[in-house]
Amino acid sequence: MDILSKGAHKGCIEEAYVYPMLGGRNIARWIVKSNEFMLVPHTAEYKYGIPEKILAKEAPETFQWLSYYHDELLDTRIQNGKFFDKNKQPFYRLDNVGTYTYSPYKVLWKEQTGSMSAVVVSTYFESIPDADRELFAEDKPVVVDSKVLMLDVYEEMEAYFVCGIINSPSVIEVVDGYAISTNRGIDVLKYIAIPQYDSGNSIHANIAGISKNIHVKMRNTAGKEDISSLEEELDKKVHKLFS
Repeated sequence: MDILSKGAHKGCIEEAYVYPMLGGRNIARWIVKSNEFMLVPHTAEYKYGIPEKILAKEAPETFQWLSYYHDELLDTRIQNGKFFDKNKQPFYRLDNVGTYTYSPYKVLWKEQTGSMSAVVVSTYFESIPDADRELFAEDKPVVVDSKVLMLDVYEEMEAYFVCGIINSPSVIEVVDGYAISTNRGIDVLKYIAIPQYDSGNSIHANIAGISKNIHVKMRNTAGKEDISSLEEELDKKVHKLFS
């Protein structure tokens, strides 16, 4: 029996390990359109999953809900989990979780898209349109699904700098020219060779500032703002950066 054959298992769980989640369908260039939610029973300390005894004590309703699917989740981990060790790791472990999952800023881009599309996100309250501020007792970082690529960043303007370069018209043209629509991976950063952000560099600061300005305008107008003039200005700065 698989998870789908068991059907929905309704219940209430603690909010502690529920996070706002973005997939490729939730993001576009410069903007977050919507979101979903995901149960992530991990922490930065327990990147391979919170030990079962600890989760059962700290979030008993969550542990009980997961346990309903114990056999199915364990089978899935054994068959598909990367480096999964059933003797050391919990049956609900997720792949690709690490300290980067909880970074304060992330640059996201779609793996599968007709044209390069990136956006900066931070937390649920700050990045998600119409975020329900009554949903969580405290703000939470945004997590992503497997169809979204991400760069973890720890300073706000550095995130806008990287995103500004990726989303500049000339760089989009380059990336779209060599990448097929079904594969825009982390090689995007490798081939563009983006320099380390330097807040004292006027070109770096200008790119970051324009990028942030575009994000704010798009977020405040639900993506309806005409930003073509700002993108042209951004492109000129990016040309100077690589000249």
